[in-house]
Amino acid sequence: GVLFAAGAQVDAAIYSQADGLQIVVGMPDFAGVEALVANLEAEGLSVDLQEMRASDDGPGASATLGLTALEAEQ
Repeated sequence: GVLFAAGAQVDAAIYSQADGLQIVVGMPDFAGVEALVANLEAEGLSVDLQEMRASDDGPGASATLGLTALEAEQ
């Protein structure tokens, strides 16, 4: 899917009823995170970029994203 096509490495996926789905992804760079957010939104997801920082374990960027499906317009 979109995550793997963008070269994202999923480090964690957490679901709670209150917060929905959160994923922590590693990307080669900050521009990759921004492109991933745009691609996920193009696929019909609402993406909340909760945190983005330099990777702790090497080059690249790490980001925490909150994902929810967009409501279908009626």
